[in-house]
Amino acid sequence: MSRCWRALFGMLVLASLCLAANGDSPRMKSLSAKVLCDCGCREVLGECSHKECKRKFGMQQEIATATGQGKSDKQVLEQIAVAHGSDILITPMFRGFNTLLWIVPVTIGVIAMGMTLAVQRKKAQHK
Repeated sequence: MSRCWRALFGMLVLASLCLAANGDSPRMKSLSAKVLCDCGCREVLGECSHKECKRKFGMQQEIATATGQGKSDKQVLEQIAVAHGSDILITPMFRGFNTLLWIVPVTIGVIAMGMTLAVQRKKAQHK
């Protein structure tokens, strides 16, 4: 009887992995849109244009396996980043060195706006 339950459980896990691997599921589309394909094309994983891309299916299987294990989207993306490098993510994670990728552009923008306003005020005072 125990063997029967194991077989049933295995079939359920396999079925859930197949459903998760379905490229049409909204979650798979969402996650595949946040990762670059690492076959060399540097296109979005879900839209890799190579007809016989060997990496696309493998990466989608990694995502499907992680989602099948009940991991959140953030955990799945972190797992992919660890396995393939953080530059595989379209939007970098907000932690560690990648924090600079978020902070530096905003800081430069704020400084540029401040300098522009200061120059405009000086021009207005001299008129």
